[in-house]
Amino acid sequence: MKPIGWAALVAGFVIILIAVFIQRSRERALAHIEKPSQVRKAVGHYVAPKDPGPSAPPSEFESAAKEARVKSTFSNFRTAIATGNRRLQDALRDQLILNRPSALKYAQAELATAKSAQDREIATKALEALQP
Repeated sequence: MKPIGWAALVAGFVIILIAVFIQRSRERALAHIEKPSQVRKAVGHYVAPKDPGPSAPPSEFESAAKEARVKSTFSNFRTAIATGNRRLQDALRDQLILNRPSALKYAQAELATAKSAQDREIATKALEALQP
């Protein structure tokens, strides 16, 4: 047999081996997946109650929204202090002073949970800026 004939024969044999290897690896990969006959049937479905129950009073929603606004504003204020953005600090401080007790609460919590010296420095600056 000529060398080209042997090369073609070997190449064909290698292709067959690769195809067998791919098929077996695919079968192994799919072996752990449940087959449709093994899938458990759903035991009913969720039905929402007809009466969802009483909702919170509007004042509770208002206070939660106010706290969320103050917390978000304080977070932005702290970032403005950290980056040295003076104009943004002044604008946000005016808003935080309107809700000073809540803002002071967040500033004190920030100082209490500061882990590094830089975080403590920023938290101290924020607390001092909000003091009357």
